[in-house]
Amino acid sequence: MYNYYNPDDIKVLSPVIKQVLDYINVNYKQGLTLNDLAQQFYVNPSYLSRLFSKEMNITMGNYIKKFKIYKIALEMLITQTTEGFYEKYGYKNYSTYNKNFKSVFGVPPEQFLQDRKKLKVNDNRYKNFTELKNFCDGIETA
Repeated sequence: MYNYYNPDDIKVLSPVIKQVLDYINVNYKQGLTLNDLAQQFYVNPSYLSRLFSKEMNITMGNYIKKFKIYKIALEMLITQTTEGFYEKYGYKNYSTYNKNFKSVFGVPPEQFLQDRKKLKVNDNRYKNFTELKNFCDGIETA
């Protein structure tokens, strides 16, 4: 399965970050936290946070959030529905899911699905559409 990160594009990743990324990419439907991941890989949470941010150029929390939301957006486009995703992807409530979705795509999930036919790569309201497209293209080629 395609991963949000491409290990071929990242030449110098520490072994722990590679393991963390692989773990996230398999277990993204769970409620992953920095402390859980640090405990899973026997490292200090502060160290893991700094190392992840340094090597990936994104915070771990934002990586997990974007990865989940991209997976949800892809599934929404395939199923043509917005129902039940927040629970399925480890969100405890709709409010947090909706807030995260809007922070990634600039619109709530329902509007994203409604506007899917009008999506334009250069539209600032859909600031991460290009990344979603690349994410989807990666899945198709994997």
